[in-house]
Amino acid sequence: MKPLSPTLKEKKRYILIKLISDSSFRFSVIESELRQKIKEFLGELETSKAGLIFFKETWEPKSKTFILRVGIKQVDKVKGAITLIKSIKNKPVMFSSLKTSGKLNKLKNFQKVK
Repeated sequence: MKPLSPTLKEKKRYILIKLISDSSFRFSVIESELRQKIKEFLGELETSKAGLIFFKETWEPKSKTFILRVGIKQVDKVKGAITLIKSIKNKPVMFSSLKTSGKLNKLKNFQKVK
């Protein structure tokens, strides 16, 4: 079986997301809540097309930032769904996308500066 050529592979974007909240949450709670809310907003088909991947190792509890990988065609839809999330476990929160990039290392360096 031949490998896929680079032009046939799905392109991806990385989004640096900041959680704005007075409460502190574990990353697993944030991830499950985000998946559920994005699925409610976009539906199952669009969510599966987005190919969401949460990078747990990029979670910074001090700055409350993390990186999310998304398919290139669904970046705007996922950003819109994230901004509509108003609460986690009945505690008010707000999500903000700080930066979007095609390279993971570029966002990791930006995250360290912030």
